[in-house]
Amino acid sequence: TGMHSHGDNVVYFLADGDSSQTMADGTTKARHTKAGDTLWSGPVTHDTTNTGKTPARALIIELKAK
Repeated sequence: TGMHSHGDNVVYFLADGDSSQTMADGTTKARHTKAGDTLWSGPVTHDTTNTGKTPARALIIELKAK
C-alpha cells in the first residue's frame, strides 16, 4: 500500500487473510486475520503487504475529532 498514516481507527476484516506490516521505524510484523475480526489502532504510520493467496478485504474506520 506504500508508507502511509492513519489516525485512531477501527479495522473490520471482511475476509480471511495474511499480511505483513512494516512500521515507520522499520520493524515488521506478520498478521493472520479471519473474516469478522476487529482491530483497534491508535495513530500509526505503516506499509501493508498482502502475503496471502487471496485478495485482502477490510473496512477501515478512522475516528475524527470534532
